[in-house]
Amino acid sequence: VQPKQEMHHHSTHIPVSIEWPKQLQFSSHNNFRTWFTVSENRRATQLAEQVIDHAQNNLNPLIIVGESGTGKSHLLNAIGQAAMVSNEQSTYFVRANELPFAISENHNWTDILSQASMLIIDDIDHSLENDEVANTWGNIIDLALNMNVHVIVSSTTMPQGWPATKLWDLLRTGVKTILGAVGIGSLMLYSRNLTLQRSMVLNDEQLALVVRYGSGGWRATRNAIDKLEAAVRNGVPLSEESDVYNILNDIETNVQENST
Repeated sequence: VQPKQEMHHHSTHIPVSIEWPKQLQFSSHNNFRTWFTVSENRRATQLAEQVIDHAQNNLNPLIIVGESGTGKSHLLNAIGQAAMVSNEQSTYFVRANELPFAISENHNWTDILSQASMLIIDDIDHSLENDEVANTWGNIIDLALNMNVHVIVSSTTMPQGWPATKLWDLLRTGVKTILGAVGIGSLMLYSRNLTLQRSMVLNDEQLALVVRYGSGGWRATRNAIDKLEAAVRNGVPLSEESDVYNILNDIETNVQENST
C-alpha cells in the first residue's frame, strides 16, 4: 500500500501527452559552455548555478531582469540544459510569443506540471499586454510553486512596476537578479576568448574594431568573430588593423582579391 503522504505527490501522476508547452531539448547552443561570465552578469550567473545545484529547494521563483541583448534567453536555456542533466523530469520552456497560448489551450496544468521539475518562461512581461493572459500565468506559476516545480522567468522590467494582476502579486516577492548591459571592457575579454578558441590572435586595436562592429553587444561581437574566421579560412590575412577593418566592412583589397 502506498504511504498516505505520497498518494498525491505530483511524481505519482500518470504522464500525459501534450504538444504545448514544449519540453526543452538538449542542444549545443546557448548552454553554459558558450556562456561568458563578466562583471555585468556575474551575480545572475552565481544564482543560476545555485538553482542548478539545489533545484526545487530555494530561489523559487527566480526572476532574471535585463534589457534586450543582455543574454536573458541564453542564461535561461543554459539553466534548463544543465538541470536536464541531473533530473529525469521534464523542463518546460515557454517563449514570449507563446504566452497567449495559456488562455487558448485547454490544459490540465496539474497533469502537465506533475511531470516537471522546472518551468522556464522567457520575457514573461510580454503577458502584461493582456490582463487575462497575465492572470492566467499567475495562476499557472502559483500552481507550479505549490507543486514544488522550480519557476525561472526573464523580464525587461522589475515586477514591482507591473499592473496589479495575479502575476504581479506572485513575482513581486520573488528572487530578482539583474543582467546589466555589457560594457566595452567585458566585450574585449569576450572577443579575445572567442578568437583564441578559434586559433586567431588579434591585438587590442583589432579587438576594439571587433567590439565596435555593428551595434555592439554579445551577438554583434560573436558575428564579427564569425566573419573574421570565414575570411581566414579563405586565406585572408589578419596581420594589420586595416585587415580587420576591411573584412568587417566588406572592403576588397588587392590581397583579398588575390586570395579568392
